[in-house]
Amino acid sequence: MHAAIKLITRADDAGLNAGTNEGVRLAVARGVARNASILAAGPAVEDAAQRLRGLDVCFGFHGCLTSEWASPGWGPLTRDRRLMDERGLFPVSGAALQALNPPADAVLPEMAAQLARLRELGFPVRYMDEHMYFSFSLPALRPALEEFARREGLIYRMEIPCLPVPDSEKGKPASPARFLSSLQLAPPGLWLEINHPAMDWPDMHAVHLDGQSTGVVAAERREQLRQFTDPTVITFLAGDSVRVLRYDELESST
Repeated sequence: MHAAIKLITRADDAGLNAGTNEGVRLAVARGVARNASILAAGPAVEDAAQRLRGLDVCFGFHGCLTSEWASPGWGPLTRDRRLMDERGLFPVSGAALQALNPPADAVLPEMAAQLARLRELGFPVRYMDEHMYFSFSLPALRPALEEFARREGLIYRMEIPCLPVPDSEKGKPASPARFLSSLQLAPPGLWLEINHPAMDWPDMHAVHLDGQSTGVVAAERREQLRQFTDPTVITFLAGDSVRVLRYDELESST
């Protein structure tokens, strides 16, 4: 494995529920997560503010235009109908968002409201990313989002590729072994590892996609927490082979 690997480790979806918030906390406090992305529109963002306070982590604004799950769901802070589906919530998928095709004059005020909410709750936000990579469904918005991030002083690096999964591991659930295999086979460069750590709590068992059994997502995300907190992973990343980075360390790492 190449010593030139630089890796951004990111824990996403804080604000979804208490189980996710605690998973993110543990992934940072006891694991290898160096960045934590917060859903301002999430049902449990106030709990996230309490639970994650004081963590040594780079906090990010997880800009959101989709609600993803059959349950729970959430909608725009601005209550702009142009951002809502027939339920009065954000659409559940990128395809549904694309069909809705909201204009920039609806999206940008929503981004501003979400960012303001995080700052009001005391999050020292340093970067911006996207829940479900929503700008891939609305590519014409990307320049406006880049300008928004620049104006707000946020790092916005959507071009960084996710750590590739080896062919032998594709289709397998997240695990420390899969993570280490990816690292061992990755070519030199800057990579991103996105994880969704969560506790196996009742509120996580309630999270599900349309037609999906409850408990499936909880099990998947429990394993993602294990991926970031496994002692073997921690030991490996403490060595000299990989440099683990926060978003706000990117410039100094080049």
